[in-house]
Amino acid sequence: MTLRDGDAFFATRDGSGFTITRPTPARFVAFRVPREAIAPLVGRIDDTPLRLIPPRSEALTLLVTYA
Repeated sequence: MTLRDGDAFFATRDGSGFTITRPTPARFVAFRVPREAIAPLVGRIDDTPLRLIPPRSEALTLLVTYA
């Protein structure tokens, strides 16, 4: 997965891990959320261990503003 300015992702924990590349240096903001709390909101949480979050989505804007 290659991230660009404003991109975000949601990752579930599994044994395979993941790699992220950026064309330029970047700063990351990370949040760990209990699985029990997020599962009802995400739905089918184990189907895709890594999901791209649309830039400027309402939830992402809220998290970035809070951080």
